[in-house]
Amino acid sequence: MGRTITLTGADSGRSVVAEVGDMIEVTLQTIGPGQYGDPILSAGTVLFLDQELVGPPNPGGPTQRYRFEAAASGQCAITIPHTGGFPGGPEMPSFSITVMVQ
Repeated sequence: MGRTITLTGADSGRSVVAEVGDMIEVTLQTIGPGQYGDPILSAGTVLFLDQELVGPPNPGGPTQRYRFEAAASGQCAITIPHTGGFPGGPEMPSFSITVMVQ
């Protein structure tokens, strides 16, 4: 097993480099109603492992951790959409990264 690459919502829009066997953990905090949904992966070079709620309950919204594994050489775009939100208000933006697996 390789290293763990730890990302947060501040990393959205970035490209990251991973090696086959590396783990990628993405921790996202919702502010207000709603939560992050199921990730969308553009290629099989990265595998989605699981998602869990982390930390103590926060009145601002849930904190979610997503775990992925770099499985094969290539490029994969990962998008995690945000669902819900204030009625009639702006949605929280989706989280997205590009992973280059070596």
